[in-house]
Amino acid sequence: VFDGTFWQPLDPNCINFARRLHEGFGAWTGVLALGSQLSGNATQDSEDVTQAYLSRASPKVEEMSTWLGMISAARADASGRST
Repeated sequence: VFDGTFWQPLDPNCINFARRLHEGFGAWTGVLALGSQLSGNATQDSEDVTQAYLSRASPKVEEMSTWLGMISAARADASGRST
């Protein structure tokens, strides 16, 4: 949900998922915030908010680097096995 300044997860517990990426249950390739007709222009108001989402988990520098590496690897995996 966009609060006028930042995108906020609907469920605050969702940020814990970022902290669990290293557990080997899979990976994901990013977080998208999707606009709607109510926001004006659905296409223009949609954006990649992966960095903002991960930042909500208050990671250490090493954690953020690890998470971004896992996400990058999942994006590059054409087979889809890592997700």
